Amino acid sequence: MFIEIPREIAINDSTKHYRDLSLAEYRDVLNTVKAIHKEGIGENKLRLLSEQKTRDDIVSDISQRLASNLSPRRRRAARSVSQAQEVSALETMLDQLNKSESAQR
Repeated sequence: MFIEIPREIAINDSTKHYRDLSLAEYRDVLNTVKAIHKEGIGENKLRLLSEQKTRDDIVSDISQRLASNLSPRRRRAARSVSQAQEVSALETMLDQLNKSESAQR
């Protein structure tokens, strides 16, 4: 950032009241202040843009970390009946059938 300050302004360095300035000197001061203001706005925009990029980088980094740590939700399997339980249940039904057949005879 480089702003050219008129020599008269740099030399006088606030030794004159603004009411005592000639019209040309006043315009030089005004144009210098406007240039400084414009450069300040540009610098501020660049700073805010870099902060926004930094913020976006941080947000994307956190999102990636969260996504990599997420695992699919585990669903509980319905109670599975083991083969031993199935055999036991079948044996029980067979015993009941045999008992009912013997009672009928």
